[in-house]
Amino acid sequence: MEPLNIAAPSNLDRKYARKYPELGAGRLPVDDCISQEYYGLEKKYLFKRSWICVARHTEIPNVGDYLVKDIAVLDTSVTVVRGRDKKLRAFHNYCPHRLNKINKPGRGNCKAFICRFHGWTFDLDGRLAHLDNEHLFADFQREKNGLHSIHLEEWEGFVFINIEDKPQETLKEWMGPMYDRFSGYFDGYKLTGHLSVEMACNWKLSIDSQTEAYHAPNLHARTLGEAVSGKENPTSLFHSIDFHGRHMTAATYANPGYIPTPSEIIAGTNASRTLYPASAETLDKLPEGINSGRHRDWIFDLDLVFPNFGIFPSSGYFIAQWFWPEGVNKTRLDVMVYTYEPTTIGDVIAAENTHVHMLDVLREDFSTLEGTQEGMESGVQPAILLCDEEVTVRHTHYVVDQYIRAQRALRP
Repeated sequence: MEPLNIAAPSNLDRKYARKYPELGAGRLPVDDCISQEYYGLEKKYLFKRSWICVARHTEIPNVGDYLVKDIAVLDTSVTVVRGRDKKLRAFHNYCPHRLNKINKPGRGNCKAFICRFHGWTFDLDGRLAHLDNEHLFADFQREKNGLHSIHLEEWEGFVFINIEDKPQETLKEWMGPMYDRFSGYFDGYKLTGHLSVEMACNWKLSIDSQTEAYHAPNLHARTLGEAVSGKENPTSLFHSIDFHGRHMTAATYANPGYIPTPSEIIAGTNASRTLYPASAETLDKLPEGINSGRHRDWIFDLDLVFPNFGIFPSSGYFIAQWFWPEGVNKTRLDVMVYTYEPTTIGDVIAAENTHVHMLDVLREDFSTLEGTQEGMESGVQPAILLCDEEVTVRHTHYVVDQYIRAQRALRP
């Protein structure tokens, strides 16, 4: 007989196992986090056939602004640029002449892209504008030798790309029910803090660390503490977990009896609205898709846009996270914290407190990743044990595997 979980009686019936039987209830094999062969399948059949979020439009607001990312899991370097018509476009960052890499990773502004190898020059819309000795190339057609374009679509200010020649779905089709859940929510926010770190772990482990709350009372005892656990919910059980096809949403609990720390009191005293924890007075102003249950004891949602883009929306800030695979046991984590545009000095202090606080929380999450990867690679056991509240972990590994299987059957 299993021991009773006295601290969390609502979890005795394993409600998510009943709600999502396709995800199973047994141990979860670790092979997909340690197999080089499986990582190769993820690259070929998942990431190279998916819509991938690469930026927020505010990173490239002006004509000529560009952003360059080397994306290892796509085996390419990508340039996103705002053209003279103010539209965003994406290109492979290689000159079609000899495939020399044109720009280094980072951001900038330019009137044209120039390959430093032979001087080929490309307009912001990718057209080949100039080359020397054009007459020396046999059967040369300038209009067919521009930069190689990449499909780009925007959603709520986030920029997505798909490197397939012909995407199987539009971005709206790809996102399904997630597409309209955030309508207008992201307007008016500004970037307050940023963190980028490389970890020796599989990319799915980094997602797993962010999409369950079972760990919160222990791992985050210093940073979150009683803000996310109280007498009514001592183990930080989610209010709800919902899967939208390949994507997921979980609503996290906030302790209504929480007493703010001195720094939180100082930060919030003169702010025009409370940032952390989430305040009840702003909850009803959120789009219906955020805190969809309208729980008063709520702090933020955990949303994952498949396959590797996370959004944590709250009542006065949101966190965007990118989980970038760079090898079977190597991941780059990019985190951006956004807060509402400040109107008072108090708002500035509140925003600073929020972004520092939340980055500290994430650093605690990251602290487990390399040790978990090491444990999986040790061979000490072939599978991990998950409780019902960790159904989000099951879902991530399940939908990745199902997508790979479907794509291999569709187009090997």
